[in-house]
Amino acid sequence: MIGFEDFSMLAWNVRGFANRKSHCHMHEILVRFKPDLIVLSETHTAFDSSKRFWEKEGYMKVEVVEATGHSGGLWVLYNVSCSYSFTLMESVTQCITIKIT
Repeated sequence: MIGFEDFSMLAWNVRGFANRKSHCHMHEILVRFKPDLIVLSETHTAFDSSKRFWEKEGYMKVEVVEATGHSGGLWVLYNVSCSYSFTLMESVTQCITIKIT
């Protein structure tokens, strides 16, 4: 795609993001690959419980579909230092649609 030569994205069915092991593993991935966009599914936890982690790593949410109890959860986050902008188009229970420019 023209204009996306330097764009990187991480999509991961994380199967739970509430524990320290997940945070450590994600930190290693972020340091190594520095993705512009992150999509996490099956987070099994509320986004607010890890908001401080993401701010410290330099990522902000585009949209979050919260988990119901300990199931589901879909998070889309972007690297605040990237040169792209992310616009939410639509968000439903199992799908988030964004526009990248």
